[in-house]
Amino acid sequence: MASQQLEQAHALAKEAPQQAVEIYASLLHADQTSDTTIAERETALLSLAALFERMQDAAALTNLINGSQKYLVTVSKAKSSKLIRTLVDRFDGIQGGLQPQIAT
Repeated sequence: MASQQLEQAHALAKEAPQQAVEIYASLLHADQTSDTTIAERETALLSLAALFERMQDAAALTNLINGSQKYLVTVSKAKSSKLIRTLVDRFDGIQGGLQPQIAT
């Protein structure tokens, strides 16, 4: 089910990015008891970051970083620090993203 949602979100990312954001966010913030795996949540997190970078939305990227803590505590420290670094690096592709990058 979750992998089908990921495929659907990937397909919508270029045509209807807002719908893709909703799907990715629902996968990322799904309950631990759902059928969404850790790898699918990671894919949703990174895909959301890439989508926000493409949309030039620094505020949404900041909110994503702050709101992903619930997921990040479920993975190892090394993995979570690598993910955070990847998310923060996404600010480089956003016009005027330096100030939000520093604040995050």
